[in-house]
Amino acid sequence: MTPPFLELIDIPWPQGVQAFQSFGSPSHASPYGDFNLAMHVKDNPASVLRNRSILRTSLQLPNEPCWLNQTHSNRVIETTQSGRDADASISRTHGHTAIVL
Repeated sequence: MTPPFLELIDIPWPQGVQAFQSFGSPSHASPYGDFNLAMHVKDNPASVLRNRSILRTSLQLPNEPCWLNQTHSNRVIETTQSGRDADASISRTHGHTAIVL
């Protein structure tokens, strides 16, 4: 069952691939009350870490995701390069998760 702050993006993905969109706020108030997962904004880092933990637990992720700071560029990184600025990520390893911020 998908938590109330996540929406499954239901399109024909390859087998084993899922995508979700986050929204809502199980954590705190504005201006970052929309379940902020980004460390590169001026939100309270403890709140962001809490939100990330909620997301990892809710989706039962097998490992720490690649947190991708989207730049609207042509830069692509591997999911093992977490916390990087890019526009897309790829994985050559089963079980790696990419999260675009």
